[in-house]
Amino acid sequence: VSIDVTERNKAEQALKKAKEELSDYSKNLESLVRKRTREISGILTYSPAVIYIKDDAGYYSMVNSKFEALFEIDSTDIRGKTDSDFLPPEIAEQFLKNDRFVFRKEKPIQVEENLVVKGKAYTYLSTKFPLYNSKNEVTAVCSIATDISELKKAQERLRRLSASIMTNQEKERAYIARELHDELGQVLTALRM
Repeated sequence: VSIDVTERNKAEQALKKAKEELSDYSKNLESLVRKRTREISGILTYSPAVIYIKDDAGYYSMVNSKFEALFEIDSTDIRGKTDSDFLPPEIAEQFLKNDRFVFRKEKPIQVEENLVVKGKAYTYLSTKFPLYNSKNEVTAVCSIATDISELKKAQERLRRLSASIMTNQEKERAYIARELHDELGQVLTALRM
C-alpha cells in the first residue's frame, strides 16, 4: 500500500511558511509599538506643556511630568481621581466646565485658564479636544496647556506703557498749545500797540 503524501507535505510547508511570516509580522508590529510608545513617552516627559487625559466621568487616566511638577502630585496617585479630589475648588470647577464643554459639543476648544498654585499665579492657554473610541463615540478629553503667564505680564506692561505714552503725549500737546497761544497772543498784542 502506498499513499501519495505530496499534497500533505506541500500543505505543511505552506503552513510552516505562513507561521514564519506571521511571526515576523508580529515581531515587526511589536517593535513598531515599542518605538511609538518610546516616542510618545518622550513627548509627554519632555514637553513644556501640561498634558492630561480624563475619561467621560472626569477621572484622570494619564498626566505628564509637567502636570505632576505643577501640582506636586505623582501620576500613580492621580489616576482614578477627579479634579475636586486634589485641586482647589475654583480650579477644579474651571477645568470641569471646560472639559464638559468638549464632551457636550464634541469639538476642540482653546481657552485661557487661570490658576493659583502655592501662592503663584499662572495663566495657561489650554487646547482641549475629544478622544474617540472605535465606534466614533467621545470617551475622553485631552488637554494640552501652555504656560503664557510671562506673555500676559508682558502684555500688561506694554498696555500700561502705551497708556503712559498716550498720557505724556497729551500733556505735551497741551503744553505746546498753551505756549503757542501765550506767545502768539503776546506777539499780536505787541504788534497791535
